[in-house]
Amino acid sequence: MKRVVKAVIGLLLIGFGSPLLFLGLTRLGWRRHGASPLDISLLHLDWIFQPQPPYWFAHMANLAVACAGLIAILAGASLLVGAAFRVGHTR
Repeated sequence: MKRVVKAVIGLLLIGFGSPLLFLGLTRLGWRRHGASPLDISLLHLDWIFQPQPPYWFAHMANLAVACAGLIAILAGASLLVGAAFRVGHTR
């Protein structure tokens, strides 16, 4: 039963993290100006160390949302893999 609970929590984390990652990347500028989804030039992270531009805080907030989504996805995936491949434990 514990495996099922871990798997459900993993799926919920992935389901929660995926929209967060998409929202953070979209707000950072992904697909802006008709660029390809494979174009990652939006992640020119030189603006992190330059707090003078007018929208610096908004960019940092969007980057934080994208990172939170990525962390949730990775945590959910690790729970799923752990629940799926845990062999020899009866608890």
